[in-house]
Amino acid sequence: MGDSLILVGRVAGAFGVRGEVRITSFTAEPLALVDYRTLVREDGSPGLTLTAGRDAKGSIVVRAKEIETREQAEALRGLKLFIPRDRLPEPEDWDPKPAQLEWWYASGWVEPYAFHFAFFKAYAPPSYRILGLPGSLFGPFHAAHLALTDLRTGKRRFLEVADQDLFAKRGEALPGPRLALMGWRFYREGEGFRLEAPGVDLRFRPLKPPVVHPPSGTAETGRMHYQSYTRVAAWGEVLGEEARGEAWLDHQWGEQLSGLAATWDWFGLHLSDGSELMAYRVKAPSGRVVQVLASRVDPLGNREDLALDFLPLETWTSPSGRAYTLVWRLEGPELTLVLRPLFREGEILSRTTRVAYWEGPVAGEGRFRGYRVRARGMGEFVAGAFRP
Repeated sequence: MGDSLILVGRVAGAFGVRGEVRITSFTAEPLALVDYRTLVREDGSPGLTLTAGRDAKGSIVVRAKEIETREQAEALRGLKLFIPRDRLPEPEDWDPKPAQLEWWYASGWVEPYAFHFAFFKAYAPPSYRILGLPGSLFGPFHAAHLALTDLRTGKRRFLEVADQDLFAKRGEALPGPRLALMGWRFYREGEGFRLEAPGVDLRFRPLKPPVVHPPSGTAETGRMHYQSYTRVAAWGEVLGEEARGEAWLDHQWGEQLSGLAATWDWFGLHLSDGSELMAYRVKAPSGRVVQVLASRVDPLGNREDLALDFLPLETWTSPSGRAYTLVWRLEGPELTLVLRPLFREGEILSRTTRVAYWEGPVAGEGRFRGYRVRARGMGEFVAGAFRP
């Protein structure tokens, strides 16, 4: 699949005898798939032209211009359906997207704490079955993570929730965005956003317009589309204390299976010259590096690509036995930065998303275009799958 397409659904088979077809929709609102009308195949060739549709217990049943018989519909079982990327919303639109996997991040330093919040929306893979039925029939599942680091002591706190239990109250990801799961909430408020979670009530006001980074990943690992607010003012309360600082907001969506099809090393950094740096190294399951991305957003909010390499300097082995590179040099023709964690302990073994990763505050210094710069922000290093 090229970078110009995004997966929005998959043909599940025929429905009835009159040429209707059942489709597993990856849109936040399943029937929104019909609004796109014209869907294409993975190679960009014509797929289906939808003329009508209705809900059908976790999927949708549609009529398509190209299908007249049950046999024609059944012959398309498993067909992946896409829309052109240029039909997606603008950078300011952080609404849920038509995607198999999607997440929203908020992370940064709000002294005296560093924090990391993530909200996930995912559809079960086609082969996954629940009570003997295809997992896609149950709609999207949701999970949320919250990690707090006391910047004075290094003390950590990690919480997570999910609606994977069929009898649990279901979460929701609605336009706005309005994200909610078991009392945790992240939503747009006025010109900014607000996060409400156990022990945390933070407001965010973007200081620069959002940007769109190049998609992360490859055809081998799956791709994720990626947009950010790279510098936002943040204030509120954390664990009963007043907290204030700056944060970074991310939104990604696509078909990459985290920890299984891909792992990565990532930094979101605020530099002392008023710019921000996103650096992202994506790896195949074998550990082979398949992509390195870097975006710099200048003090005026303009994004540019940078060429750089991730050079590992120091590795730490966690209590679980996993090895994480925590000290790095980012090096390119225009930039050199050495980055270190404030505290080594930062591994997260998630029972909800079943991924092992390190997340925490980092800081460093170096040079950009000949001038000295300091950096601070967050790092994320994914080790792979975690099986509780």
